[in-house]
Amino acid sequence: MMNICQRIKQIFTSQKSKMHFSLYIDPSLISDVAQRADLVSRIEGSFSGHRQSNPIPNYYIIMVPNQDTYRSIILRITEVCRGTGVRFMASPVMESGRYNGWIGNNIWAEINAISS
Repeated sequence: MMNICQRIKQIFTSQKSKMHFSLYIDPSLISDVAQRADLVSRIEGSFSGHRQSNPIPNYYIIMVPNQDTYRSIILRITEVCRGTGVRFMASPVMESGRYNGWIGNNIWAEINAISS
């Protein structure tokens, strides 16, 4: 039998919302170009299968279905980056939001499809 906390978690994690987070990676401390490309590819593999936008280099907006998926992705990215010199920063999960900035008009529809 499910207790009330488990039921509430089930309700919130099963809803189909447009939860997302932003991620910035900084591989600039890796001087070897092939090694840097491999690490970036492995980081991107941590969230492959999730809808995403990469509007500017090394910056991603990634859709996730729930907090557990977010935590899992962050753990995988941490494991890839640990001891390599690659730094990253991730926002908290957001349920909606409007991004602002100066980038090409063609990318806003992709960003809004993930974040709005």
